[in-house]
Amino acid sequence: KQVYAVGVRVSTNNFLAMMRVAILAAGFASGAVSAPTPDGHPPALPAQFTAIGGTAAAPYTLYSDGASKRSAKYMQNGVFTIVDCTQKLQYSNAGPLPIPGLPPGVCTTKVISGISALTSPCPSIYAPSWPPTADDTYAGFREKLNFQGKKMCPGNSSMCDHYVYHMYPKHEDYEVFDFYVDSDAQAFGSGTIKVGETLYTHSWKEGVDQSFLQRPASCPDPTGQCAVCFTGPCGPCQACLKIKTGACAKCWAADEKTGFRCIQDD
Repeated sequence: KQVYAVGVRVSTNNFLAMMRVAILAAGFASGAVSAPTPDGHPPALPAQFTAIGGTAAAPYTLYSDGASKRSAKYMQNGVFTIVDCTQKLQYSNAGPLPIPGLPPGVCTTKVISGISALTSPCPSIYAPSWPPTADDTYAGFREKLNFQGKKMCPGNSSMCDHYVYHMYPKHEDYEVFDFYVDSDAQAFGSGTIKVGETLYTHSWKEGVDQSFLQRPASCPDPTGQCAVCFTGPCGPCQACLKIKTGACAKCWAADEKTGFRCIQDD
């Protein structure tokens, strides 16, 4: 269906989009457009969401379920890290060094320890909300991002709510958070985080495929006879695999009655 506007033939859909932009522009001029959220910041991430993040050289896909407190990060080269914060377990085939691009190794199962708000893969007493800071699409700065108005969503003709945060106002090109959230559904969004010359691109949508949150068959099973090493009395000794002194000494010591050791050299 075709309509004519100012002597130019355009499709009905394009005409409606043009009219919508014109109406929004008039709203901005009159001060009628207000933030869609009560606090003027982007909406909180859904309880269950899927996100794509990282840089162009090292992108990853994140699966997150706040109800079961599980998350999983998959790199393009097959490296994965799955976290179960309820069981305090982590499954990963990442190499020993955190270098992007390294091929996947043998999957290990380990007990999660540590309470640092920035490094812990699970909520802590310092940052109890879900998702943990390391998995937050807004990188922990949601409450710093402020509503700027409505714009066309990057890459499509839908309307988005635009949010921006300049960490250093005097250096506007250094650390800039620039996010767009779908105005109608509020169920998906995208944005960039610029740190110096590095650009991180993040996008998220509501919903998660639960199969990506399960323990892969290649990872040691922390149940049955192995439970003592993970969720049983020997679980805390996982952090002592390479330390035999101090508080770790008891993990290597034999029980006086049974002779059982939580950790043995072989």
